[in-house]
Amino acid sequence: MKYLPVFVTTGALLCLALTLVSAQEKRQRPDPGKLARENVERIEESTSLRWNAEVVESLALCEGEDVVPKLLELYEKPPEYCVASLRYIVATQLRMRFSGVGGRQLQASESDTELLRKFIKRNRCNPEHAWAIHCFAGVLAQQHDSQVNLELYEILGDDDCPAATRVGILEALSESDDDSMQRVLEIMLNEKYKDSAEDCVMLETAVWAAARAFKPKFSPGQELKGKWRKLFDKISDYLEDKKLHSRTRREIALALQHCFDTQDAYPWRMMWQQLFLTGKDPQSNTGKTFAKFMGMEIEGERIVFLIDASDSMLNPLSDEEKDAVRAPTTGDRGDDKLYEIDWSKVSNRFDAAREHLKWTLARLPANTKVSVVLFGSDVQVLGATPTFVELKRNSLSRIYASIDAVKPTEPSAEQASTRPHGVLMGETNYYQAFLAAYRMGPRAVVDEAVEHYDLKFILGGADSIVLLSDGVPNRDGFSGKAPLGSIVYSESHATKQPGEGYWLDVPAREPRPEREVEERDPETGEIVKRRIPG
Repeated sequence: MKYLPVFVTTGALLCLALTLVSAQEKRQRPDPGKLARENVERIEESTSLRWNAEVVESLALCEGEDVVPKLLELYEKPPEYCVASLRYIVATQLRMRFSGVGGRQLQASESDTELLRKFIKRNRCNPEHAWAIHCFAGVLAQQHDSQVNLELYEILGDDDCPAATRVGILEALSESDDDSMQRVLEIMLNEKYKDSAEDCVMLETAVWAAARAFKPKFSPGQELKGKWRKLFDKISDYLEDKKLHSRTRREIALALQHCFDTQDAYPWRMMWQQLFLTGKDPQSNTGKTFAKFMGMEIEGERIVFLIDASDSMLNPLSDEEKDAVRAPTTGDRGDDKLYEIDWSKVSNRFDAAREHLKWTLARLPANTKVSVVLFGSDVQVLGATPTFVELKRNSLSRIYASIDAVKPTEPSAEQASTRPHGVLMGETNYYQAFLAAYRMGPRAVVDEAVEHYDLKFILGGADSIVLLSDGVPNRDGFSGKAPLGSIVYSESHATKQPGEGYWLDVPAREPRPEREVEERDPETGEIVKRRIPG
């Protein structure tokens, strides 16, 4: 037997060692697909919606024929404590699985498509499943299957199906670039619409569908011709229809602005006809003026202002910050009878928010209705605006007095070091703030949860929501206990208010000893040392 000499270089040994280490790490690292499937089975043990959402997302990222059936099973049989919320999450993640959002673009299999078709057929008349039907119809529309699209069009034309379901399907089909879509829109836009909530949402959705479908086809500088010209002529005619709700006419103008990328959402048919003829933005000054809040144009008939009243809003303003918040209201004072900000009264962030709010309310149209909601750890509707209040001289005075009455209190002994400027409403909860805004009705905030959709909010709820806050949310209403984990208090990383923190659901981890860290004091800018308990 002959033995051949073997020459092994240092590089080869290193490569072999790295290969062995990599293989060992791969064996130790848990399979994400297996872990996702195991975690789905443990959702029943969880009371944390955030943990549940991460589990559903991780499953939706997996490959395999069992993923869509598992997601649909979870949708059909969610834990009792979070039926509606988890269904929204499952439907959304299933839609994103096939949409390319977040870098993923999986292809729906024939069995996936068949399961989604059966779900839509089975639940087409149940408004509770409107969001899921919208998401699943979006997946089906991407398949460009004429038979599947025909089934969706049949539901779209079925008056026995709830408006929310039909709207969801129309939205989904508008993104599919289907050749039949133009003809469907022609039929829908030639129907007789009344001033009802159902008709409002159907017409608005049809107009937005036309705008989205034509936007990539529009060539600036060229006249609109053919069937699309007839379609948009009909859409612009609705701007002159005074029988339609003002909300719908405004939505039509906004959809046209989106489609043709114009300077403004022109409220007049004549201006759009000029654009259809020339393909160019008329860019005419409509003469319409807007009230501004912190420099942002505000428009709407029923506006909810969400004002951050967390403790960090008591932080003093530097001279530079005062100049920044003063800028949106500098210039011509205009009408001397309107409220003007007395900057000598502004020393902290909440002062600036309060004064800017009063300045804006004085400049909104007289028929505007508003409600003001303060939020911190929880929410509090301003006493003078328990519901939408029409802006008149007397109501303005009451709103001013009510917001002026909001004063900080002295911090407790435990809070003194972290709340040196006083206490307002605690931390920052965007979730509860927006929930109150969405539930604001004609008479008051609706206490019970409004899932899927509620038509009375189409015409009677907020049509504009304005949020003013000084930082990131650190309360969300979704705290709970996750399997193999615990609720851990985390000192704030981003907030400028010392000591503010938030609850996080994190996996169980090894205990850490007491330690000392250096950080910059947001008040003084100095580097200080702080001890963190074990």
